[in-house]
Amino acid sequence: MFSDSSLNSFQSRVANDISLASGWNLISLCKEPANAAIDNVLGRISGKYSTV
Repeated sequence: MFSDSSLNSFQSRVANDISLASGWNLISLCKEPANAAIDNVLGRISGKYSTV
């Protein structure tokens, strides 16, 4: 186990442009949100999807 109190945490924002095909699409990103609540994660696209 490594512990260093001099390390700082930071946040970064990355934009992703993803082309979608008609029908079903699977999207997977290698990121974990700070707040993983479904309302937080999908809030910005509310009403723009049919199934999660």
